[in-house]
Amino acid sequence: MVLTFTGAFALLTDLVLRDRKVSWRGFAIGLVVTGCLATPVMALQMTALQLLDGGVPGYLALGVGVGLYATVALLGRGRGTDLRPVDWLGLGAVASFLLMLGICMALFAPETHVSTGVHQQTGPCDARDTDITGASRQSFLCVEDYEEDFTFDCAEPPGHGARWYTICGKPHTDYLAYAAGTGALSLGGMIAFLLMFGGGGAGRRSAVEGAVPDGVAGSG
Repeated sequence: MVLTFTGAFALLTDLVLRDRKVSWRGFAIGLVVTGCLATPVMALQMTALQLLDGGVPGYLALGVGVGLYATVALLGRGRGTDLRPVDWLGLGAVASFLLMLGICMALFAPETHVSTGVHQQTGPCDARDTDITGASRQSFLCVEDYEEDFTFDCAEPPGHGARWYTICGKPHTDYLAYAAGTGALSLGGMIAFLLMFGGGGAGRRSAVEGAVPDGVAGSG
């Protein structure tokens, strides 16, 4: 869901702001367009991708989604002529953020996490509903029988109809797999960002500027 929503948001933002100067009017249009269309565009992608795993998004849908977005990114980068490099402060900030995600995964214990607040409403276990992609799901959280990444071991289980209650984290089922996956994603993000904005854009931009006929660049 994060992959498809981020892609939809980036696409709509690019369509709204392409070849336009940032202005209050452009900002307002972009806010309305992304606010109204990002979720429907995400739902369309999710509906198609989750069919690959039998109706519920799984590893196959994730792999195909990542492959499609990677292909689009590479094709767009090859045709790009105005990518601007990011200074080392910006690159360092992105690298630090991704590195911190890996450190949190490696050092922090999810079973010590306790969350008290608004959660999914509890209710009958047999009540069913349909989400925005058309998939069937439980209408409520079934306290008696559920498969989630949390438990009620550190608090009193909520009664039916509750929205405000406490949930408790669960330990990793496979710490090494989670650590390796998070580390790979963080490293991949650093490499992708460096390839896109670490200086390659400067070469393409200068090449385009060098192709401008004499007298045109300085006119006006």
